Amino acid sequence: MAQFASAFYSDENMETLLAGGCPDGFDAEDRNVSRQLKSLKFAAPIAVRMASELLDDAVATGDDLDAGLALELERLSTIFGTADALEGLSALIEGRRAVYSGE
Repeated sequence: MAQFASAFYSDENMETLLAGGCPDGFDAEDRNVSRQLKSLKFAAPIAVRMASELLDDAVATGDDLDAGLALELERLSTIFGTADALEGLSALIEGRRAVYSGE
C-alpha cells in the first residue's frame, strides 16, 4: 500500500489530484483509486500538500518507523496551525461540510 500511495500522491500528480482529476496511469474505476479520489473531494488542499511532503520525507527514512513518526510529530504544530485545520475541526463539531480557503 505504501508503494501505491507514494506513486499516487507523487509530486507529479499533485496538481491533477488537487484539481479533482485522476492521474495518468491510474484507473478511476479501480477500487483503491476511486476511494482516494472520493476522500480528496473532502480534504483541505493544504493538508493534501503537507501529507505529500511528509510522505516523501518519511519514505526517505526507509524502514525506520521511529524516524517517520518523529517527522510527523515535528510538523503537528504547522499542520494544525492552518486556517483550514481550524475550519475542518469547526465543521466537524458544527455538523457541516468544511469550506477550505487553502490557508
